[in-house]
Amino acid sequence: MRTALFGAVALAALAGVASAQPIITLFGQEYQVTRLNYSESVQLPNIPFPNDPPVPFIESEGLIWAGNNKLLMSADDIDDIGFGMPPNWIIEIELEEVNGAIVGIAGYRTILAQSIVAVGYDMNPTGITINTGAGHAGGGNIVALNGDGLLYGFSYQPGTEGDQLEFPVGSGCLVTPATCAMNISAQNTNAEDITYVPVRGGEFFVTNQDTISIERYSAISGAFLGSAQVGPFGSVAKGLAYTPDSDRLPASVRRPEGLVLVIFDDRFPALQLLDVDGNVLATELLTLDGTPFGTPRLDVTGCPRGLRLESGAIDPATGRIFLSNQGSLTFCNFLWVLTPILPGPTCDPDFNGDGNVDQDDIACLAQVVAGDPACSGFDPDFNGDGNVDQDDIDALAQVVAGAACP
Repeated sequence: MRTALFGAVALAALAGVASAQPIITLFGQEYQVTRLNYSESVQLPNIPFPNDPPVPFIESEGLIWAGNNKLLMSADDIDDIGFGMPPNWIIEIELEEVNGAIVGIAGYRTILAQSIVAVGYDMNPTGITINTGAGHAGGGNIVALNGDGLLYGFSYQPGTEGDQLEFPVGSGCLVTPATCAMNISAQNTNAEDITYVPVRGGEFFVTNQDTISIERYSAISGAFLGSAQVGPFGSVAKGLAYTPDSDRLPASVRRPEGLVLVIFDDRFPALQLLDVDGNVLATELLTLDGTPFGTPRLDVTGCPRGLRLESGAIDPATGRIFLSNQGSLTFCNFLWVLTPILPGPTCDPDFNGDGNVDQDDIACLAQVVAGDPACSGFDPDFNGDGNVDQDDIDALAQVVAGAACP
């Protein structure tokens, strides 16, 4: 059942090109920081008034890494645009990368633009994730979290992007789309973000702002599986992001089953890393003096409301961390891109570590380039050009064939 209105692929205005920021150290790892303003780059159709000028995408709530230099972002704009406008957005943005650096937004498209008037309910996407497993919106579709404790499913498949999905499948619940959702409101009515964690059959991690905790739910049944307290005292967990293990993550906190990044808001801006059982591994405060409301470690010059982090994402292939700021109208709608500063490559063609240099090493590196970082702990940027791609496979193949290291 289609409950969304769509915009076609749109070209970015490129007004929000990246600006360099000071280097920051998080969890023992140095990061080069650049900043984009997504409201300057992304102008969306003014549904349901298509003859009016486009409106900027503002006040991002949810953020998730979608692969291939793409991010999904969600926003609930009703507070600032007004009733009758399309308050609920899910968009896909593509980042422009040059020589291993993010330099701007290359393009974007609307996945979902939902008007309360058109569909009869407010989806209110305070958070979004992609369920790569089974269960609710499984198979690589979008799960949108309603702040009142409802999880809606929407298609992310080509040709049906934004179509609402049944939960459970075959239930016929789309007759009343407003209630066609996984309902966790008995446990949580003040949820802010969600991330899918592919362990134990698949789990959703969800923030609870009332208890300042992270809750775990089965992605299959919706059963509550437990919770864990997080954060500096008095802070509120605003964002969540899961990443599988990768050699691009800070070495001191890597775990075989991956990590969950927790993002805290302006009351006490901070980042925290959890294991997949919800145990806190490390905390980084994002004020220079380590106190609430102190000077932020990220540049928010000219923002009257300071640092207001809402959500985050991680690209396991590069180790980049993405942090979204919830600005006000078109002000301070920042997307920070934190790229790890890594040592230069070491030429070790025994990529799979079995003591031989042969086709198995090429296959291992190809597996990493395809998106599975579990094959090897070696640096996949084999040719040292700052990218992990087919060129690295070609360079390794030449070495296996007898050529010198690049």
